[in-house]
This record gives sequence, structure tokens and C-alpha cells, in this order.
Amino acid sequence: KDHVPKDMWILLILILFCDSLKAQKLFAEQLFSGSREIPDDTRRITLIERLGDSRSQVEVIPEVDEDKVRCIPKTIFVEEIQYERGRNCHHTVGKKCHITYTTDYTSTTEKKCKTEFKKNCFINFISVPHNVKVKICHTPLVRKCNDEVEGPEVCTTQYENHCETKFKTYILDQDEPVCEMKEEVRCMNMTVELHHIFDEQHNKKNEDRRGDVDSDVTPPNVIKEKCEKWPVQSCKLETKTITKVHPETSCSKVPKKICVPSNCKMFPGEEICNQETRTQVQNIPEEACDLEPHENCQMESSLVPRLVPQQNCIKVPKEVCVNTKKNPTKVKKPITKQWCFDPKEYEAKVDD
Repeated sequence: KDHVPKDMWILLILILFCDSLKAQKLFAEQLFSGSREIPDDTRRITLIERLGDSRSQVEVIPEVDEDKVRCIPKTIFVEEIQYERGRNCHHTVGKKCHITYTTDYTSTTEKKCKTEFKKNCFINFISVPHNVKVKICHTPLVRKCNDEVEGPEVCTTQYENHCETKFKTYILDQDEPVCEMKEEVRCMNMTVELHHIFDEQHNKKNEDRRGDVDSDVTPPNVIKEKCEKWPVQSCKLETKTITKVHPETSCSKVPKKICVPSNCKMFPGEEICNQETRTQVQNIPEEACDLEPHENCQMESSLVPRLVPQQNCIKVPKEVCVNTKKNPTKVKKPITKQWCFDPKEYEAKVDD
């Protein structure tokens, strides 16, 4: 538009207007002649003009609607402003929070009791008679006198040795060895010299050497295994219930008044023993017990769980975008307009 002079635009508009009048006149003549068809040369009228670098094209196509109004489409160029459209986006980080519950523990004190049993026992001794074998031994005093004249009697107190042996029986479990003899074969390697082979070879070599004797040569030997049987005692322990008799001996000095001549003396003689059965009373303990329950209570600390609300926040990225328009430019765009007319009006003008 900037390169085309204003006079050229005026001339172009006049030419277009004249062409449109010519087309209208041809349409009117066709209508007056009674023909409903439009000649081919009036169906399409194209005007092309080149003015500088610009080019415009107008295509005229007559149309007929139902109301007998004739319309001619016409393409013209109009100016529009175009923008370079874009989009600016900003990235931000937001915070999004929510409530979560965590488990916490608190210490509480509670009383805990447990039942304990106390054993109360009463021991009563019962006298039980039983027979016991007792070995009683005593050493009597024997008088020994010399050949002198018997003198007057002299009374002295002498002591005799009296002993009692009681046999106590015990029943107990004892580990005793049970042994058996086995034969075990033991072998060892022995070196045996082969003198008979050595003597034959050595004599033959000496004959070949005519009497030269080699004293450094050792006879050949072999290793032979020699085995012997050895008696081995194998023992193992076995628990057996045995009865043991444990003697308990108690001795005492029994005083005795003895009167003998002055030329005699008292000496202990041979021990005299005899065995007798005695009835002894033994106190056997008898225990009577009962259990007495009682509660033992104490304070103990324990942990009790509870839920604690807690705010938990996380970072959430956000994107905020805005549409932008920049660098506006003017451009020409074609648009189509409909030029419509009533043929009756042109018919009246032609008649005039």
C-alpha cells in the first residue's frame, strides 16, 4: 500500500465500478430477453492488476437467491495487526502440609502383684526302737608277782580300758568301675637287614676284584611291619546301690580298786571281746508342712503408647504461565464481501 500512488487506487476503484455496472446491464438484458441463463462471459470476471510488488485479485461470481436478488462475491484486502504470541511461565515452590500421627510413649507407674507361697514346717521327733549289734571289748588287768616274800596288801585304783563298737549301716548310690580285659593289636615298622643276599653279592664282587674287600658297603634292608597283641583293660563307671557299714568305736577308762601284795604289780592283759544285741531308741524326725500364700506387690514403670498429631509439610513445585503478545505488525488479509442488488431496480433505470 505504501508503494502504490493514491491516483492508481482511484483508477482501480473506477475500473471495478464500471465493470460492475457492465455486469449489471448484461444481467438486466438477459432478464428482459426472457432467458434464465447467464452467458459464460459474465459468470466469471477477473481483474488482476500489478502495482509495484502488490497483487490484488477480484473474482466476481454472480449468485441468485430465492428472492431473485442477485449477489456478487467480491474479495478485498483489509489491514490487521498481528502479534507474536508467546507464553511466559514462572516456576515456584509451594508448601503443602498435612497432619500425620506419630506414636509416642509415656511412662506410667502401676502396681503389680504376684502370689508367693511360704512353706511352714513343723518337725516332730518320734522315738522308734530298733536292735543294734554292739561289740564290747575290755582289757583286764593281770597281776604279776616276783619271787620275793609276799608283802602286805596294798590297795590302788587301776583303770581298765572298755570300748564299744557300733556298726552303722548306710545305703547309698556309688559309681563303681566295671572293667574287662581286651586284646589290642599294636604294630610298628622295623628295618630288617638282608644279610644273606648281601653276603652272596659281596662274596661274588670280592671274587671278581681278586680279594679286594670293601668294608664301607652296607647290606640292603627292608621295612617290615611287626605287630603284637597287648592286653588292655577297658573300664566304665556304673552307678550301683550299695550298703556300707561304718563302725563307730568309743572307749573309756573304767576305774577299779585292786588290792594286791606289795611285791605284785598289775599289767593290762589280752583284750576280751564279745558281741551283743542292744535295743536302742532312735529319734526319727517327722516333718509336717503347709503352704501359706501371700501377695508380694511392687510398683513398676511401663510405657503406654499414644498418638501425637504432627504437621508434615512437603515442597510442591508449581508452574504459573501467562500468555503474551509482542512485536505487533500490520498485515493484509483478503475478505469476501457480497454485493447484492435487485434486478428490478436496474430494469426500471434502463426503462428510464
